[in-house]
Amino acid sequence: MNTRRFVDGKEVAPAPEFAIEHSVPLPVTGKQTGDTLKLRAALLKMEVGDSTVIPVNPVTGRAMVRLANATRELTGRKFTQRKVKEKSVMVIRVWRIK
Repeated sequence: MNTRRFVDGKEVAPAPEFAIEHSVPLPVTGKQTGDTLKLRAALLKMEVGDSTVIPVNPVTGRAMVRLANATRELTGRKFTQRKVKEKSVMVIRVWRIK
C-alpha cells in the first residue's frame, strides 16, 4: 500500500491518526463573570412562561445568549430569545418555554 500523498504535485505528510476517547468531561468554556453567574441562577429559577432581559452589548449580550443555550442543554429546560425594543432600548428577552 502506498502511503505517500501528493497535493498539487508536492508530497505532503501522511494524515495523522486520531484516537477516540470516551467519557472525557467537557469543561465550562470561557471565564464566567458575575453577570453570567447571576443570569445562570435566574435561568435555573425560571418557571415556564417566565422571562428575563439581557442587555444588548456586543460582548456580554452574545455571551449571555450562549449561556442561555448552554443552560438548556445542561438542564433539559427550553428557552427562546428575541431581540426587542423596550422603553426605547434594544434588549434580548429570554423566555422559558418548557
